[in-house]
Amino acid sequence: MAVTALAVAAVVALAGCSAADGATGPKPAGPDAPSASGTGSQKAGQEKGSAVLDRDAVDGDLRNALTKAGLDPANGLSTSARNGVKRPDMVDWFAVVKSAEAEQALPKMGAELERAGWKPARVEGNILTYRKSGWSMLASSLPGGTEMPNVPEGSSVVQLMAHQLDGDAG
Repeated sequence: MAVTALAVAAVVALAGCSAADGATGPKPAGPDAPSASGTGSQKAGQEKGSAVLDRDAVDGDLRNALTKAGLDPANGLSTSARNGVKRPDMVDWFAVVKSAEAEQALPKMGAELERAGWKPARVEGNILTYRKSGWSMLASSLPGGTEMPNVPEGSSVVQLMAHQLDGDAG
């Protein structure tokens, strides 16, 4: 339930944003971005399992999961870069899409994250939590309507949020 509250709080805090005004956010990584395939997630010279991922590797995994799920990373909005400066400990993305599209995308995102080495930590309805090398990622789909009045009926907010964990290898 705490994960649900966290996801809803994040969406409510960001509900006034839209992809149309996303010009202030960072440009999405292209297909040649680091770790876009999920295979370059480790720093060179470090053994598998002992590497701590950097922000670019996590961002690549996130964007790849969105693409595999049929969502365009460029159509969403990220808040982890303020004034053109990326936070090294956070990556996020969210967008409002049709509810049917969101329902189909969530399991596909989860499957792609698992292929990229993210370990499922918790599944609670439309909220999935994963861990990988010092990072925790939450993937969710929350329907609009009564509980989220800023999201139109028949639409859902899809979001991925990753945070680096302090001192926890995940």
